[in-house]
Amino acid sequence: MRARTRPHIHLPMRLYEPSSRPIVGTLTHAHERAYFERIHVLRSIAWSTCALSSHPLRSPIATCDIGRLYNKDEVLQFLLVKKGKVTSPEALLAYANQLLDTIGHE
Repeated sequence: MRARTRPHIHLPMRLYEPSSRPIVGTLTHAHERAYFERIHVLRSIAWSTCALSSHPLRSPIATCDIGRLYNKDEVLQFLLVKKGKVTSPEALLAYANQLLDTIGHE
């Protein structure tokens, strides 16, 4: 009489990439590639556009504590409009000239 053995349980074979990372149950290569391409596009947009207005960055550039990039004139306009001092581009220019006269320039 044969000794009773445990039944053989068929487990799915785990596939590994050359980096020894399991890929079963994760994204397929095509989806993973699309995901990383999208991340790359989003990062390149973040490094080339103003976080406040989404316009392309141009000199001078301002940054915040968490590393976002802004066009300096967009930040000034946003702050002045928020304070209620400026409502139009002409008023912004007049206010900026007033500040220059107050501060003095060389």
